[in-house]
Amino acid sequence: YLDQTEREELLINDKLKTADIDFQYGFTTDYGLNILWGAGYRYTRDETVARETLPDVFSYNFYPRIREDDLYSGFVQGRMPFAEGRGELTIGTKVEHNDVTHFEWQPSLRAIWHFNDAHSVWAAISRSVRSPSRIELDANLNLGLIRLPPQLLGLRTFVRFSPGESLESEVERSYELGYRVRPTDAFYFDAAAFYNYYDDLINGIPDGDVFLEETGDSRYLVLPITAGNGMNGETYGLELSANWSVKEWWRLTGGFSWLEYNALDMGASREARQGFSEGQNARHLFSLVSFMDLPNDFELNASVYYADSLPELGAGNDVGVGSKVRFDFSLQYHPGNNWTLAIGGRNVFRSDVREFKDTMDGIRASEVQEMFYSKLSYRF
Repeated sequence: YLDQTEREELLINDKLKTADIDFQYGFTTDYGLNILWGAGYRYTRDETVARETLPDVFSYNFYPRIREDDLYSGFVQGRMPFAEGRGELTIGTKVEHNDVTHFEWQPSLRAIWHFNDAHSVWAAISRSVRSPSRIELDANLNLGLIRLPPQLLGLRTFVRFSPGESLESEVERSYELGYRVRPTDAFYFDAAAFYNYYDDLINGIPDGDVFLEETGDSRYLVLPITAGNGMNGETYGLELSANWSVKEWWRLTGGFSWLEYNALDMGASREARQGFSEGQNARHLFSLVSFMDLPNDFELNASVYYADSLPELGAGNDVGVGSKVRFDFSLQYHPGNNWTLAIGGRNVFRSDVREFKDTMDGIRASEVQEMFYSKLSYRF
C-alpha cells in the first residue's frame, strides 16, 4: 500500500509518506505441520517543520528535517498438533533490518494442552523489540517552561530533551501462563498471568548544568536532558475474563486486570527517572458489557468501565488523576439488512473525567464530557 499523511499542529507540521509491500505463503506437510512464512519491505519519508513558541525559539526542532528509512523484514512460523490433537505447539521468529539498530530478531514459542472439552491450559514465551523513534533520534525538544523568580534573573527556563548517540532498541521478554474452563456451552472463563522484563528502556538522562542561551531577541536558561538507554523495568499481573450467554438473546462479558510496574534504574538515569513511570499505569481495570437482541429488530447494548487512579500524574498540589467509572449505552434499530439507526450515550452521568495530566510542553489536559449521539448508517 501507499500512504501519505500531513499534520498541522500547534508546535510542528509533519508530512509522512509510506510505501509498504509484504508477501505470505503457507502450506501443510504430510505430518500435519503447518508452515507459514513471509517477507516484507517498508519505506518511509518523514519531513518536519517546527513552529516558534517564542520569537526565535522552537519547542520542537528536528535535524535532519527530512529522514528516510528502509525496513526489511521476514518471518517463519510452524504449528504442529500432537497427542492426537489434544495439544498444539507453535514456534517461530521474525527478523528485521532497519537503518538504526540494524538486525533485530523476535522469536516466540507457544503451546496449548486440552485436558478435555472443558479445560485447557496454555503457555507462551516471546522476545520483542522497539527501535528508537524519530523524536529520540533527531529531535531537540523544549519540553517544560519554568519562570524563575526575579532574584534569580527572572528568566524563562526550558527543560531541553536532546537526541542520544548510539541508541539501542528496547527489548521485552514476555512469559505468559493461562487457563480456560468451559463448564457449559453458554459460559467460559479465562485466567492469565504474565511477567515481562524490559532491557535498555530509553529515557531522559541529565546531561550537564543549566546554561544561558540567546537566540535573536530571546534570552533564556536551558536544563539539558539527553535520550539514552538508561533504565530497565518489569511488569507482572493477572487478567480475568468471562463470557456468559444468559439467554439466546442476551449475552454478558466481563473482564478484570491487575498490573504492577517496577522501574529498575541503571547508572546515570537514577537522578532523572527514579521510579518515574510506576504511578502512570492503572493498577486495576474492570469492565462489564451487556448485549441484548430485542424483538422487532432492536438491539440494546450497555457497558460500565472502571479504571484505577494514576497518582504519579500529579504536579505541585495536584494529587494526580483519580479513579473513574464510565457508563456507555446504545439502542439500535435495523429496518433492513443494510440500514442501522442508532442513538446512544458515552460517559453518561459524569462530565468531568480527567484521563491524563498537562504535558510539559504546555498542552493542557481536557476533561472528557458526557456525549449523546444519533447515527444512521448504510452498509453495502
